[in-house]
Amino acid sequence: MKPILATISNRYFPAAAGASAAAVWAYYLAQFAALNFGLLDVYANTSLGMPLYYRLAASLANVGGVLLYIGAVLGILGAASRNARLSAAALGYAALAVAVGAFARTDLAPPGIGLNPLLRSPWALPHPLAVLTGYALLIAAVADPRLRDLYVKAAWTSLSLGLLLGAYWSYTTFGWGGYWEWDPVETGIFLTWLLALARIHWRSDGPLYAAAGAELLTMAITYGGVSPLHSFVGISDVSLGLAAASAAFLALSVQSALRRAPDGLVQAGGALMYGAGLYVYATLLAPMAARLFGLQASVPSGNSAIGIYHAVLVPATAAVLVGITWRWLGRQAALLWTAVSIAAGAALSLAHPWSPASSAASNIAIYALVFLSAGALVASAAAARERGPLLAAVHASFAVLVAAIALSAPYAYHMSYSEFFEAKPGQMYLVKIGNEIAPFSLSVAGASGPRELVSIPPYLARYISGDIATAAGAATALRSRLRFELVYLNGTPYVVAFGDLADGPHYVGGVPLYVYNVTRTPYGDLVVGLVDLGGAAVELPGPLGVLSGLLACRPNATTYNSYDIYLRVYVGGREATAVVKYDASGELKLIRGLVPGVALVGDWLDDYYVAVSPGGLAYDNAVFPYPLLQLAKYDLRSCLPLGAAALLSAYFGAPLNSTQIDSLLAANAVADSYVVMVKKVPLVNLVWASGSALVALSALSLWRRRA
Repeated sequence: MKPILATISNRYFPAAAGASAAAVWAYYLAQFAALNFGLLDVYANTSLGMPLYYRLAASLANVGGVLLYIGAVLGILGAASRNARLSAAALGYAALAVAVGAFARTDLAPPGIGLNPLLRSPWALPHPLAVLTGYALLIAAVADPRLRDLYVKAAWTSLSLGLLLGAYWSYTTFGWGGYWEWDPVETGIFLTWLLALARIHWRSDGPLYAAAGAELLTMAITYGGVSPLHSFVGISDVSLGLAAASAAFLALSVQSALRRAPDGLVQAGGALMYGAGLYVYATLLAPMAARLFGLQASVPSGNSAIGIYHAVLVPATAAVLVGITWRWLGRQAALLWTAVSIAAGAALSLAHPWSPASSAASNIAIYALVFLSAGALVASAAAARERGPLLAAVHASFAVLVAAIALSAPYAYHMSYSEFFEAKPGQMYLVKIGNEIAPFSLSVAGASGPRELVSIPPYLARYISGDIATAAGAATALRSRLRFELVYLNGTPYVVAFGDLADGPHYVGGVPLYVYNVTRTPYGDLVVGLVDLGGAAVELPGPLGVLSGLLACRPNATTYNSYDIYLRVYVGGREATAVVKYDASGELKLIRGLVPGVALVGDWLDDYYVAVSPGGLAYDNAVFPYPLLQLAKYDLRSCLPLGAAALLSAYFGAPLNSTQIDSLLAANAVADSYVVMVKKVPLVNLVWASGSALVALSALSLWRRRA
């Protein structure tokens, strides 16, 4: 009986379980495509009118969607390879996704809160898909020793693509000119990539187990609130569970690594990468562990991370480049070229520092890495005769990528290379960019929106001032006796009331109302008077404002979402397009809705990087961006007064009363000037070119080896 059950299990379980895990993910994805707002994840991350592409991207903005996708990839691999352990892991991921609320329901009404504005990007789908596919392949490598090498190399290639797309996304979207700042999630993905690379070069499974643990740790950071940029949903129980599993993998990794010493130069390089990876691992895991004991600890990021990580990773990278040269040109040539690289780097850093904003040691390292990369490039060419041109090209593209990052990253990262100024459309400016003087101008090409409605979530009730909340209740009572309408006189909106009331004072549902007179019209009896809404007197008829809008408009807790401004930017005789985006969903999620427009004006391998933000209206120690005011104005004229109030108050960070909101809405909200940041980032396009080559060549090498 047992052999029969084992046969059935081995034959049918992988396909059935794998297909089930994939089907669960497909069902989850379909809920986003169909805008099933009964699902909490859909309500929290999509909205009516959102393009299908962003709806699909929104499915990966939640921990449940991430786990389901990894489970689906594992399920497909398990079914294809008939591996029961892979399919069991797929079911485990699917079950965990259900346990953390992937299919939690809500009775909140559409149209949904919308997507994080930073995720409304073309890269919001391919970047996480590449990273998560790499994660799934690493788990597959752990579960299937038979195909372990293939899975690890495929995972590394997928993670390489994910890192490249993420860097380009940051560079083209966030408006600061950088593509890497050691954000904790960036660091976690890089760590997983580094450990996978260590496993490729060292046959020990220690780096593989560490890579699997790093993957879980990165997910714990993402969903544990450590990374403000990437942390879209904070679920402490899940993050702590993932961190605990990560620690277990780390212990298994160290145990496995100690059982197998590296053999030869290549494996020694893998061991070096593994050691550097453990160092980075500790900087991520320790703060998570501290949280278990209630201690406050932060993961290194930004400036604090540079000193911590570069002190280890820069020498490790240099050693890898030396190792490539040593492997193919011999020890003597490698040591000689290393000495030349360090000496030349020191001399050049004194004579002409590449990055004046960086330290002397950093400038020496920049030049030394470039020289060492050149040596590795020559060595890779020599390797082509013995190992074939494809493997040589992979290592050559890596060497070029290291040099390109060394030369471009300081200018991309440091804001001191940026020029900030205010620019008016149609005017010409001369801007000092490094050692250059370049002409600059911009023009408005048009605008798009407002469009898409989004829901005001219940937690924003605390941002609705008392007078507006009282007025909303009073409006409901008044509508039992009066009919309110919104009319336009010479293009100006007014609120009028019709009803059968005598002159004099009245109480309608407890709301004070004084009627001066009632005039008969073809549309009914027009009431002229005053009504007390929350302690504020509103004239009838009267101009449209927040309080009077509550009378004329039915209760509707929504706001228009998106407003874009299209700009043409001219720098040094070249032009490009920048799109300033504003999404109300950013304010509703309390993370800001303005995304600056970024224009990349290419100059061969360099970029003139331009970031443009619209001016705003200064009010009570805050500056309200003009696109925000445009949306709020449109809300009010579209009979969405609560939307206007919630939007402005959420941006302000405290409830604004009706008088304050009406004052803001009455102001001129035309963006007649823009805040511009310009800097030149040298050789940044070489980063994208060499990075793309590395990914493409690695994929081709993987395909040929598989064949």
